[in-house]
Amino acid sequence: MMLVRHTKTLPSLGHNVMNKLIRSLLLQSPKTYDLIHSIKNKHFVNFYLKKVHEPDFNAFKLICQNRPQTFIDIGANVGMSALSFFTLKSNAKVISFEPNPINYSYLDKLAARFDDFRYFPVGMGDEPGTLDFYYPIYNGKVMTALGSCDREKAKSWLNSDTIYFFDENKLEIAKISIDIKTLDSFELEPEFIKIDVEGFEYQVLLGGEKTINTHRPILLIEGIAEGDRVHQLLQSWNYNIYKFANNQFHLDKFDCANNFLVPREKTSLIEPYLGVKTAQSLEAIY
Repeated sequence: MMLVRHTKTLPSLGHNVMNKLIRSLLLQSPKTYDLIHSIKNKHFVNFYLKKVHEPDFNAFKLICQNRPQTFIDIGANVGMSALSFFTLKSNAKVISFEPNPINYSYLDKLAARFDDFRYFPVGMGDEPGTLDFYYPIYNGKVMTALGSCDREKAKSWLNSDTIYFFDENKLEIAKISIDIKTLDSFELEPEFIKIDVEGFEYQVLLGGEKTINTHRPILLIEGIAEGDRVHQLLQSWNYNIYKFANNQFHLDKFDCANNFLVPREKTSLIEPYLGVKTAQSLEAIY
């Protein structure tokens, strides 16, 4: 399984500089970093503040229905996405997949707090098996969110562009073996799927082809670049791709960290929230 990762345009420079500064300061004191991380994620701070962890998740507030709906969270990490789903929709059913045991104590906390949350301690791929999984440790701080089945990918994110005063001698890459299953093997009926797997998106989609093409969920996927194989695959499955910004969906825009993929037959769900140019473009297409 060869992994290919394309470069995307990231959020604004000012946003990145602030994130880089905060990250750099926290990494100088891993114990402080761990304390803040633990308080935030084990005590559900964002949930009680009614905040989502990423602005893109506010889109679900616009398109979710009142009835219970199933969200699948692939690449759960410590459960930030699952918590955002519950923040937006109290009657959601969330099923998460996470292969890294370091994160299970956080997910256990979620399972104890929310009756309709369940997680499986496996990764997703295009075929069942086992894979090597890598994650960086910097200055003693385990960076679980940057884990990848591609060692170079796990290593490359931490550098002088992302950390001030970066010291390569403080960076190490840990390796574990993880179980891989296919999404199709779980026979789920999702209405929404989030995929954040650091370069393994294509394989996850192939392993969920039957599920996706049977139930036609709306997808939220990180790291799609225009014309890459993920984009091409989903186009062949009759999905349109959107950027979500300022409470609007913008067709075929890739200058964002995450993209929404909407089945063409479900465009009516987001129609009230289409940008003007997007609405005109879709009228011309259809």
